[in-house]
Amino acid sequence: MANVCNEGDRFEDLLTCTICLEIFKVPKYLPCLHTFCESCINTYILSAVEKAKNGDRFSCPICRQNVLPKENEDKPEEWARKLPGNHFVMSMLDKRAIQKSEKYCNSCQVNDEKRKALSWCTACEEAFCDACQKYHKSFKMTSKHKIILLKDIQSEGVKHTAFRSDVLL
Repeated sequence: MANVCNEGDRFEDLLTCTICLEIFKVPKYLPCLHTFCESCINTYILSAVEKAKNGDRFSCPICRQNVLPKENEDKPEEWARKLPGNHFVMSMLDKRAIQKSEKYCNSCQVNDEKRKALSWCTACEEAFCDACQKYHKSFKMTSKHKIILLKDIQSEGVKHTAFRSDVLL
């Protein structure tokens, strides 16, 4: 019998780092567009550079395409940090967190507080708890921003998938 893969499993696969096999943490992408956790690709780079005769480049762990860091004068320890973030994956991680009711208020997190988010500002692309959302709406500059309740996003599914305007497709 054929293996049947549901949509949720495929979605999780898109959010899984092929190095650590966990959900992405700080997703970074290479010029070949393969994406990895920043810490995973950093460990891989350091190992690859140590083994290589020519320590000014590394190859993608998946397709083996050579990657020559733009600023080659930097130490290999800095290469992963300077890779571009995969904003599409970050958006999908936001969607996953919202669907699992694991999204926390971005404003509160800045102050090392952990409050569940209840709403999403489509202009700022930030999640807010009830108190922060009220403050957000009270400022002249942000008073006209569209706020969506997270429970509505959860029930509508894919309609609000791409939260970020700087999404890499």
